[in-house]
Amino acid sequence: MPSPRMLALVLDRQLYGESLAAQVDYLRRAFDPDSVRRAPAHIALVRPFRTSVTEAALRHHVASVCDTWDPFTVQLVGIGASYEDREMFVQVGRGAGELVDLHLALTTGILAEARAPYFPHVTVYRAGDQESFARAFRPLRARPLEGRFLAGRVTLLEQAEEVWRPVQDFEFRPEPAL
Repeated sequence: MPSPRMLALVLDRQLYGESLAAQVDYLRRAFDPDSVRRAPAHIALVRPFRTSVTEAALRHHVASVCDTWDPFTVQLVGIGASYEDREMFVQVGRGAGELVDLHLALTTGILAEARAPYFPHVTVYRAGDQESFARAFRPLRARPLEGRFLAGRVTLLEQAEEVWRPVQDFEFRPEPAL
């Protein structure tokens, strides 16, 4: 069976700024020091999936979707939580609608089976139990975290030995010259 794959907007320090990436990684490291090594900070667009389609077909599908997208602004706006899933995350404000639409576009055709309920966010921490979750979330809920970036590409990631690694970037169509 092929390795798990994921499609995401990776919060690249060079593209989106040292400050924003550093804020997110600081929070991730505070609760799970190994999280930064296991995966880059990202907004998942298609959750981890396995597929039997060829690598070429997968890349063609993603490239075809990205070729129809214009860059758009994504704004991160503070810390949220899912008590049911014991998960803390950075919330997406502006750009959330575009991220949902992009998820829907990517999960068509050969990736239709990967479509699932979708809520754009950057995971900070998943707690093993409710007590750990409550203890971690209390000081975070009032923590200010805000930043924005221009989303202009989707990254295909592959998991090997418990680590997610970028495989290929798929650029959105370029902005028209003025």
